Amino acid sequence: MAKFNKKNWLNVGDSGANDNNSVLNKTTMNDLENRIEAITTTTRASGQSSDDDMNNYTENGIYYFPYQPKNSPPVVNGFLVVMSYNNTVKQLFFRHGTANSNDFETYVRTRNDATTWSDWTKFFVERTRTGTVTCNSAFTNINVNKYTKVGNLVHIYFRIQATKEISGGQPIITLPFKAVENPNDLNVWISDGQYDIGTKFFAYVAGNLTAMHGDIVPANKWIHGSFWYVCE
Repeated sequence: MAKFNKKNWLNVGDSGANDNNSVLNKTTMNDLENRIEAITTTTRASGQSSDDDMNNYTENGIYYFPYQPKNSPPVVNGFLVVMSYNNTVKQLFFRHGTANSNDFETYVRTRNDATTWSDWTKFFVERTRTGTVTCNSAFTNINVNKYTKVGNLVHIYFRIQATKEISGGQPIITLPFKAVENPNDLNVWISDGQYDIGTKFFAYVAGNLTAMHGDIVPANKWIHGSFWYVCE
C-alpha cells in the first residue's frame, strides 16, 4: 500500500520547521495514515445472515453483502463503502446487479450523530441506450431512424421517404417505448426533399406517430422529425 511521505507533509508551517505550528504535526499525520490504511486494507466479505444490520457498519472499510441486510438500500446485494470521522458516518452502496441492466445503481446516506441515519438516496445515474425505430413498410428509403434513451426520456430522430401514398390514420413510425402521455412538440415535418411543407399531417396515436385522418402523405415525400417523450 502506498503511504504519504511524512517528510514532505510535515514541513508545511509558515517557517517550514517541523514543530507544533506546522499545519500537520506528527500526531495528526500518524492519525491520517492510520485512517488511510484502515480504508484500503479492510476490504472483506461481511457475514452471511440477512439478520445483519447495515446500521452497525460504521468503521472505515469496504464490505460485500451477498444478501439484503436490515437498513440497506432496496437491492439484494452489492458493495458498501464506509467513511467515518468522530460521530459522522458516510455510507455508499454500489449495487452488484446485472451487467448492462442495473449494475450502475448507487446509493448514499449519512449519520451525523451517534444514532440518527438519513434515508438512502439513489444517485440519478442512467446508462444511455440507442437503437432503431420501426417504420411503416411504405418507407423503403430510410435515411435515419434512431432513438436514444436516458432514464425514462426518449429522443426520436428520423428521416424517411414514402415510396407510395399513405392515407390518414396509418402509422408512420412506432415509438420504441410506451409513452406515459402523448408527446408534445413533435417537430415533425414533411418536405419535397428541399423545402419543408408543414406539420399538419402527424399526430401521436396509440404508440405510433400517425398520419392524421383526412390527410394524405403523398408518395416520394420525405418525413423527418426530432422530439423527446417520457416513457414508462
